[in-house]
Amino acid sequence: MISVDDVGDARGRTQSSALICALTLAVLCATPPAAADEGGPDEFGYGWIDSDQPDGPIYSLDFSPSTSAAQPFVLDDDSAVTISIGFTFEFYGQQYNQLHVHSNGGITFGPDASPLPHGFWYQGSPNTSANTNRDCDGLTWTVPTIAGYWTDLNPNPTEGLDGDGGVYSSLYGTPGQRRRVVSWYQIPHYNSQGKNQFEIKLFEEDDHIEFHYAVLAGGTSFGGGLSSAIGTGGLDHELLRSCGENVLSNNSAISISSQPCNDTDFDGACSWEDCDNDNSAVFPGAEESCNDIDDDCDNEIDESPASGETTWYPDLDGDGYGTSAVSVPINSCHAPDGYAATNDDCDDGDNDIFPGAPELCDGLDNDCDPSTEESVDEDGDGSSPCGNPADCDDSNATLNPNDLDGDGISSCNGDCNDTVESIHPGAGEICDGFDNDCDERIDENPNCDDAPIPGSDIPYGCILDCSVSGGDASATPGAALLGLLLGVLAMLRRRRPENMR
Repeated sequence: MISVDDVGDARGRTQSSALICALTLAVLCATPPAAADEGGPDEFGYGWIDSDQPDGPIYSLDFSPSTSAAQPFVLDDDSAVTISIGFTFEFYGQQYNQLHVHSNGGITFGPDASPLPHGFWYQGSPNTSANTNRDCDGLTWTVPTIAGYWTDLNPNPTEGLDGDGGVYSSLYGTPGQRRRVVSWYQIPHYNSQGKNQFEIKLFEEDDHIEFHYAVLAGGTSFGGGLSSAIGTGGLDHELLRSCGENVLSNNSAISISSQPCNDTDFDGACSWEDCDNDNSAVFPGAEESCNDIDDDCDNEIDESPASGETTWYPDLDGDGYGTSAVSVPINSCHAPDGYAATNDDCDDGDNDIFPGAPELCDGLDNDCDPSTEESVDEDGDGSSPCGNPADCDDSNATLNPNDLDGDGISSCNGDCNDTVESIHPGAGEICDGFDNDCDERIDENPNCDDAPIPGSDIPYGCILDCSVSGGDASATPGAALLGLLLGVLAMLRRRRPENMR
C-alpha cells in the first residue's frame, strides 16, 4: 500500500516521469469512498458528523507504540476485557465507570461482558454463513454498544500480529478534561491480509465519542467499512453511521454526541424529540386529540384513543346511515370505511331506505317514519306521488299532473300558468303583458329578435309589426302608422335645439 507520506517523499526526490505518472494513475484510479456526511439526531438526541464536514472532528491519533507506555491487552479472537474508564462517562442517560473492550472493534457497557459476536454485515438481501447473521436490517444490539469498526478482527498475537500490533488503552488529559482512548493497532481481519489501525475516544467534559481511522485494510471485501457496522446501539436505540457501506477513508474521523436540549415552547421536550417545538401542546406522550395534528409525536395523526372521538356505526348498505342492530360501533376521530355517525337506519340492507328518504311507490317504509302510506297528498293539490297520474312534486301545489285550463299541458309538464288556456309552452306570444309561451319573456317579438327600431332606442317588442319593417304588403295600416309616428318622434328628439335641453 502507498501511504500519503510515501507519496510526499517521492515528490521530494528526483524520479523519472514514468514513476510519477504511475503513482498519479494509482491515486486517480483508486475507488473513492462515499461522500462524508452527518446524521441524526436519534430519539435520544445523539447525532454523528464526519471530519470532512465544517463542524466535524479533526483527525488526530493519540496512541503510538513509540510514544506510549501502554501495554496491549491479551485478547484472543472473539474475546473481551473489562477496564476502568478513569472517570464517570454518561451514555444514553446512564453513567458508567468501566467498560468492556472487544477484539471485534467495539466497546460495551453494563454487567454483560460477553464478546461482541464476529459477523460481516452487508447491504442487500439477508445471507448467513456459519450461523452468523449478515443482514444489516437484522442487526441487533443486546447491550449498550459503541461500534467503532465492528467486524471480524483477530488480535491474537500467535496468529500473525506484527511487532507492536495489539489492542491498547490509555487515559490522557487532566481531571475534567480527560479522555479514555482504546486503540486497535495493526489488527487484521480474521483470515485476511492487511492491518487495521483505529481508535475510539471517550471525552470526560461533555461525554461525546470520536472514532479515528488511520488505516482500514481489506480491499474490495472489507475496506472502507464494507463489512462492518459503525455507530452506537442498545436495546432501545440505534444510531448507525453505516452498515456494510464503503463510506470511510484513511486519516478520517467521526464524532458522536448528544445535542443540547432546545425546548422553545417549554413543554419539557427537546427539539430533537419534539415534532413541533413551537406548540406546547405537542410533545412525545401528549394526549392525542381529534385535530388533524400529531399531538404525541408518534408519526400518527388522530389515532385512537383520542379526545373528541365520534362513535361510528356500521353502514352496510352505504346510504350514509348506520345501524346498531349488528356488530359493534367504533370510536375514532374520522369515519372508518363502511361506518356512519347515526344508528337509526331501519333497513341497513337497502340503500333506498333511511331516515328522511323520499317515499317510493314500493310498499316499503322508505323514510323510517315508520308509516308505509304512499297515497298521501302532502301539498294538497289533489295528487300524490303514487297516484295515477303521479304528482311530480308533492311539496309544491303549483306543480301537479292536472291540466286545469284544458290546454293539454299540465304544470308538471311545463305549463307556467295552468289557469289560462292560451298560456302554455309553444303558444304564440301576444301583446297582453303575459308570458304566453312560457319562455320566461313577456311580449317579446321573436321575429325581430327584440332589436331596437332603426335610428331609435325603442325596441320592437309588441309595438311594431315586424312584417312592416320587413316590407310585407299585408302589414296592417295601424301598425305601419305607429311605426312612422315613432320614427318621427325619434328624429325630433335628435333635432331639439341646445337651449331647450
